[in-house]
Parts: sequence; C-alpha cells; structure tokens
Amino acid sequence: MKLGQKKRYVITLKEHNDGDIAQVISSLAACGFTVERVMDDLGIVTGITQSNNIHVVKQIQDVESVEEDTQMGAQ
Repeated sequence: MKLGQKKRYVITLKEHNDGDIAQVISSLAACGFTVERVMDDLGIVTGITQSNNIHVVKQIQDVESVEEDTQMGAQ
C-alpha cells in the first residue's frame, strides 16, 4: 500500500464530548495522528498524519470535522 503525503490537519471536536479530550487524543495517536496542539476551550486539536489516514480520523468518536491546515504552511 502506498503511503499518503504527510499533511497538517485541524480537527474540531463535537460540543458534547464531555470534556474528554484525552480519550480523543489517545484515539488519534492510536491511528497514527501526531498531535501538535490541543486547544481544550475551543475543542480543537491540530497535528500531522498521512493524507490517506484521514478517513480513519474522521471515524473517531467525538470528531466533528477534519480539515487540512493550509494556513500554517502544511507540508
């Protein structure tokens, strides 16, 4: 299987995640997402993963949306 290009992403969490961002971060790490920044108050997590891994990230409980971060010079 060919690996996708590593890119930086912004993940927005669902509002009703009961503040359990630690569980979401653990799930992200388990699927190969490298967390760079966590903004608890905003429910936002940023980090890097292979582009072909995004379909897995989107399936994690409490993930509302996943968008490529084009403002921070994603590579």
